[in-house]
Amino acid sequence: MKTILLLLIIIFRVEMYGQSSVDSTLDQHTSLKNAIDTISAELHFKIGKEEMQRTNYSEALKHFNSAIEKDSLKPDYYNARGTVHGLLGCYSCAIVEFEKAMSVDPKALKALFNRGSTRYFIGDYMGSIIDLTRFIELSPQGCGSIS
Repeated sequence: MKTILLLLIIIFRVEMYGQSSVDSTLDQHTSLKNAIDTISAELHFKIGKEEMQRTNYSEALKHFNSAIEKDSLKPDYYNARGTVHGLLGCYSCAIVEFEKAMSVDPKALKALFNRGSTRYFIGDYMGSIIDLTRFIELSPQGCGSIS
């Protein structure tokens, strides 16, 4: 129904105002959709963090997945999903998520710290040393910057 209404508005604007008005309407529609997706992603992220604190990890994962579907450019979303995977014992999944966070933002310090910690936990001591050394080098406040 919304799509039909939008098409009618576009057709009306083309007839009344010409193509540039249609382009402007489509740009506004895209901007509005992006804003709604951003708000929705943040809401899912917030709910996911709350579910994680309640140790309801499956629900937390669902919300972090939804946040990433809405906005895939936030390293904190991948970091949170990686944290949940680690808490569930899927350490390889956790490392993949931390790496995704760092691919979105190479200076995602929380993800770098978490990957280093996870590598230590699974016995990849050399990988852990590399990550945690890099974390210390990049972090202006040392370990205080992960809070």
